[in-house]
Amino acid sequence: MSETRKKTAAIILAGGNGSRMGGNNVKQNLIIMGESVLMRSAFAFDECPYIDSVIAVVRKEDVEDSQRMLSGRIKKLKAVVAGGGCRAESAVIGFSAIEKDVELIAIHDAARCLITPNMISKVVKKAMVTGAATAASSITDTVKRVSDGRIACTENRLELVSAQTPQVFDRSLYERALDSFRGNLEDITDDNMLLEAIGAPISIVDTGKENIKITTPEDFEYAEYLLRRRALCD
Repeated sequence: MSETRKKTAAIILAGGNGSRMGGNNVKQNLIIMGESVLMRSAFAFDECPYIDSVIAVVRKEDVEDSQRMLSGRIKKLKAVVAGGGCRAESAVIGFSAIEKDVELIAIHDAARCLITPNMISKVVKKAMVTGAATAASSITDTVKRVSDGRIACTENRLELVSAQTPQVFDRSLYERALDSFRGNLEDITDDNMLLEAIGAPISIVDTGKENIKITTPEDFEYAEYLLRRRALCD
């Protein structure tokens, strides 16, 4: 199968409360090396040649500020909308804001603000061929399954990956997964799970170890280190 260019919209999810970061400021609004976490993610998608439009999904109280911040600097911005009660619900709300002629959607956690245009391109190009693709990284630790606080068995790490974002799907495939889903959206921790539920194959694209998700203060410090290292290499 060959790559066919498809109109692609990015849905950037920035509606979480970031409780594990501590303090009063949510992580998507934290400033890292001069830019907010949300802005860094938005820049990457804005600069990716395979992305045609960007929709930001934020907390209701952040809509006006985010609109003001993004509209002047993100050329592909189409909408800033208020998210829902959980991650998957926010993705659905973002999906409802895309244009009618969009063929692929790329759903991304704003907290993975070290994503690069090149990483995004790889995942989108794979999805253009296969219909569904996710960013991921290989697991190098020995992984144990635990039961009642004790090791039950050792998993085969060659069969395991750590799922990241973006997760990119054909619009029609995502719609079918939503229509078929009968569970609780609060149980959906990543959008791949919706496609898994209908048995849709999802291709893996290894985007390495730097596409980290900022969840704790330690993650924030590590992200700063990685950004400084990138700056030295440029």
